[in-house]
Formats: sequence, structure tokens, C-alpha cells
Amino acid sequence: MLIDIAVNYTVKVQDFTKHLQIYPNPFNSILNISYQNIRSIEIFNVLGNSLFKKTFSRTNNYSFDLTNLTAGIYFIKIELNNTIFIEKIIKL
Repeated sequence: MLIDIAVNYTVKVQDFTKHLQIYPNPFNSILNISYQNIRSIEIFNVLGNSLFKKTFSRTNNYSFDLTNLTAGIYFIKIELNNTIFIEKIIKL
């Protein structure tokens, strides 16, 4: 005996990447991030070592000076309300 069961559901996925801005990328020294309710920003090298971390109470736009980083590839982790976004960034 086989029973067919149909399940209908809707998953709402917010496309926050349309509104999240990380610029310029690649960058020389200043990196800008724009989005509502950023909770924290952390930068890692390719080995996974944390090089920079900043926590915010409520910030929509932030610029920070990364002249102390050597040229190369890094990863930035941005924590929003219930979402973590990771993006590759390049320092010239």
C-alpha cells in the first residue's frame, strides 16, 4: 500500500545581499560597509586567524582603516540580526 502525501510550504528568503555593501573591493586602506543593524564585523586571513573584530550596538554605515594589513586575500564575516555573511575581500 502506497500513500502519496503532498506538502505545500513557502520559505521566505530575504535577499539581503542586494542591500549589503562592502566597498571598495579590492581596497587600499579604507573598507566601507553599509547595511542596517550590523552587530559585528570580523576579518580573517586565509588560514582562519582572526585579525580584526568590532562589535556594534546599532550601526548602519561603517568605515575602518586596514592599512596595517599586508596585501592579500582576506575574509570578512558580518553578523546581522540572525544572519552571518562571509565575503572575500582583497587588500591591494
